[in-house]
Amino acid sequence: MEFRSPTYGIVKNKEALIDRMFEKMLSNEDSKWTVAIGTDSQNKKSMTTFCSVILLLEKGKGGTYFHKTHSEKRLHVIQNRMLREAELSINIGKDLLEGIDNKLLSDDLIEKDIDIAFEIHCDLGNYGKSRDSIKTAIGWISAEFGELVSTKIKPDSTAASCIADKYTR
Repeated sequence: MEFRSPTYGIVKNKEALIDRMFEKMLSNEDSKWTVAIGTDSQNKKSMTTFCSVILLLEKGKGGTYFHKTHSEKRLHVIQNRMLREAELSINIGKDLLEGIDNKLLSDDLIEKDIDIAFEIHCDLGNYGKSRDSIKTAIGWISAEFGELVSTKIKPDSTAASCIADKYTR
């Protein structure tokens, strides 16, 4: 799980990424935090490039993010591509939530009361070709996470529609 960050540079693994996130959250424990995960993709010749983003937002103060990019054989059908984006975000979300939960239960943080909301951001909107994938993606995310994670679509899906989009172009 190697990610890059404009703030922290290359982060080699999940533990280091979670440590960077908690350094930020512990710098202002009274803030409300959101961890948003989103993926965007772009078809280029015979390949589809995907970028997944983990966005850490401090309510009212901005945030920082981590991203990783990879390519796969081109997905021609847009619905398949949209669902692959959701799958990548779900997989990162499962892994990240497990690590965050373990960190919160550790001896040095068990007494802390850190307010963290979790979101999955989908690069899906009601007005484009991706609209046919909205119900399926939201249903899948809900089935995986229940009420622990909320789902955002355009125009509220910053992690996917803005940040990840920047790295797939």
